[in-house]
Amino acid sequence: MTAIGADLGTKASPVNLASEGEQRLEAWLLLPDRDRAELLGGRIVYKAMAGIEHGAAAGNVFEQLGRLQGPPGVGGGWWLSQEVDMFLSGQGLRPDVVGWRTDKNPRPPHKVNIGSRHLGVYITPPDWVCAVLSTSTRSKDMDDGIKWQAYHEAGVSHYWLVDLSREQILVYQHGERNYEPIAVANIRDVKPLAPFEAVEFVTRRVFLLASFVKAES
Repeated sequence: MTAIGADLGTKASPVNLASEGEQRLEAWLLLPDRDRAELLGGRIVYKAMAGIEHGAAAGNVFEQLGRLQGPPGVGGGWWLSQEVDMFLSGQGLRPDVVGWRTDKNPRPPHKVNIGSRHLGVYITPPDWVCAVLSTSTRSKDMDDGIKWQAYHEAGVSHYWLVDLSREQILVYQHGERNYEPIAVANIRDVKPLAPFEAVEFVTRRVFLLASFVKAES
């Protein structure tokens, strides 16, 4: 498990919202959710249709962390959501699962309006992002670097990669120049994973459906 971002080269360029960049951002936000697109490097990039194991893994991550939803005294100090349209470091992103600390954001983040159509997008950098890797998404989430750059520049402190093929959760922490690996959760592990030290995370539950799909293929 190596650091991510060490050999990325130049950083992601921000989009100029005053002109062409704003038009591209509007075009992206106008797309229906079923298109599963992101705005990367100024281009709309479509994801392949996710398998049921992808949605099940993201949903189970969200479910296991659900008791942390809400401010202290009501929940565990987090605002958590899934597939939120975000504009960070010049990129239009839609992470599988995302969370903000309530001590930094006492109220849930809200959308800002973009362009004449007043399309909403979130611009408050989250404190944690989780991406579920599949064959179609691995290059953008792990290899190409553009998403890592955007999250790193925005100051996202923790990044999880849920690897369906290897049945592992890779946990990274924001470093000075890149994301540094701090933990790996294998399928039999039951343990806390940063930044959610209060939760004994059951890794097997995340990959339950993926294991069945793999066994039948």
